[in-house]
Amino acid sequence: MSTSPTPEQIRKLPKWARPYMLDLIRHREEAVKALTQFTDSSTPSKMNVEDLVCDGASKTRGPSTRRHYVQGRGITITHNGMRLDVLCRDEAIDLSWSRIGGAGDVPMIPRSHNQVWLVAPKDLYGPRD
Repeated sequence: MSTSPTPEQIRKLPKWARPYMLDLIRHREEAVKALTQFTDSSTPSKMNVEDLVCDGASKTRGPSTRRHYVQGRGITITHNGMRLDVLCRDEAIDLSWSRIGGAGDVPMIPRSHNQVWLVAPKDLYGPRD
């Protein structure tokens, strides 16, 4: 099913609606172009953040991959009361994790080859009633 209106549907719109819609489409295309130029102009580095976004830039109508490079040797991720620090060294990548704002362990659960879960202690045994 197409999300675009048919020519017949557009003809039935009030007079003011067509220029308004064309203006919205132009603004959206300019915003997507500016975002693409911004992400394409970032200087590549060892650290980057990658995300899939549905902004209409993809030719396949699916999500587009956006990569933003972070200048530096490390990055910190905070989520669900946990903190993960990733540090790029010359010979290795250091991963360290902790609870935010308090003492205590953050369980690390092996999942599969080269993959682990870091689980907030409150979620370790599933939801509590």
